[in-house]
Amino acid sequence: MAFDVSAISGTGGSSLPDFGARYRLDCDTGRSALRLALRQSRRRSNSARIWLPDYICPSVPAACRAEDFAVMYFPDRPGQVLLDQPPQVASGDTVLYVHYFGRVNTAFSAWLQETNASRDWILIEDAVQAAYSQGIGLLGDYVITSLRKWWPAPDGAVLCSTTVLDGTPPTAADEQFVGMRTVAKLLRGGNAPADEFLSIIESAEALLEQAPPRSISWMSRYLLNRCDPIPMTQARRSNWLSLQSAIGAPLLAHAGIFPLFSALEPGEVPLAFPIRVADGRDKLRGYLAERRIYCPIHWALLDTVTSSGNSRALSAELLSLPIDQRYDVNDMHRIVSALLEYCQ
Repeated sequence: MAFDVSAISGTGGSSLPDFGARYRLDCDTGRSALRLALRQSRRRSNSARIWLPDYICPSVPAACRAEDFAVMYFPDRPGQVLLDQPPQVASGDTVLYVHYFGRVNTAFSAWLQETNASRDWILIEDAVQAAYSQGIGLLGDYVITSLRKWWPAPDGAVLCSTTVLDGTPPTAADEQFVGMRTVAKLLRGGNAPADEFLSIIESAEALLEQAPPRSISWMSRYLLNRCDPIPMTQARRSNWLSLQSAIGAPLLAHAGIFPLFSALEPGEVPLAFPIRVADGRDKLRGYLAERRIYCPIHWALLDTVTSSGNSRALSAELLSLPIDQRYDVNDMHRIVSALLEYCQ
């Protein structure tokens, strides 16, 4: 059930963020948080149309369609300075925008601040990649995030709102999904072969495709209530800055490898260190995986998404280097060394 955050101290002494909102509902995944936000939106408006950035995780439009929303797109992507073509929003529509890689989406925020005074539509901030960055959740009616992207927990996500969250609570957690994700984490921590734990992760994620919104599991709530965000944020920022000082090496630039962002603003907590690989991104990813450096792709865009050429080009080149709190400066040096060896 949703509860009044002001009734407890902070966020309950845990790593579950509330983004300064009065009401928070804990659930299992970011897509559950989104579907629950969309149900709130439908209670406030008769419109069933949502605008999404064209650079978006494929699970987002799928979640919108599962709630019977018509999906429209507008050009927006990581690193964009200005919002060239804002969404053509009608009264009562819903708009979702993304804070990419822990960076505040200043392009969308600047446009929004110009129009916010007369806004008659509903706004969702997607903070799945920016759960702990400052300046998030200041403009939206709802904020969603996923904590399993940040911590060694099998599930965990939140929906935050400035108004009371009504309606039927999410169903119970899926213990099969939780168990599979937990086993995969244990196998990876025990240096099992990559194909063993990756296949379990893939099978677990497939369970989400038709799943209803669910509550957070007992296990993840227990773990997340005992995670301290402060050393985590410090470690991620330190690792990001360590890579940032090295990725600009002439050899990497000559091979067409460039950082997506040139700086990290104060208060921003990065999800990963994204690089652009002008040619052979997937080959480089495989090379790093052979050295147990596992780099996700954020994201492979769906063919059905009406994306701008810039967004599609970025999707084909982007690779996310890991910088989370499991690692330290020595691990960052190992990543840089592997990149340099690849380029030789």
